[in-house]
Amino acid sequence: MEYDVLIQRARQGDTGAFDALYRLLYAPLFRFVLMRMKDRELAEDVTQETFVVFVQHLKTFGSGSPLPYLHTVARNKIIDHFRRRTPDVNDDALWALADSAPTPEESARLGEEVSGVFVALKTLSSAEAEVVKARYLDGLTTAEVATLLDKTEEAVRQLLSRGMRSLRAYYDDAND
Repeated sequence: MEYDVLIQRARQGDTGAFDALYRLLYAPLFRFVLMRMKDRELAEDVTQETFVVFVQHLKTFGSGSPLPYLHTVARNKIIDHFRRRTPDVNDDALWALADSAPTPEESARLGEEVSGVFVALKTLSSAEAEVVKARYLDGLTTAEVATLLDKTEEAVRQLLSRGMRSLRAYYDDAND
């Protein structure tokens, strides 16, 4: 079912429509938050707080996919969290305690791959890195990335193209 129809029904008090919106949007929003927070419980809290804001602003929400709006709200909540945060928490230790922890070998391999990706992303301009992360790590469409970053779709496609070209060159150089 289309977002606009679900949002309109949710505005009219249809809890089933809001439940459907929640089910459609929770997983991609949670992934977006978890990738940035690295703490499952905090990511769940921020995701829920983001949905609360969404409900509060449902009557004024426009049309189309709410994901760019939700990502913007979540990103602001994440920034607020890190500004308030005390530095005594070891994020790496908390992340290691996640319920679905892979085997040590898988963790080591995955850690190396993820580290390699983030090192490679650091070689991009901040705009290219942000677009590549939103498109490929967060799974947003080009149109959603454009809305999220307040850019045209063409600008996003160009940034993606340049970013992916730079990443290919980085990996080609690393494998030589």
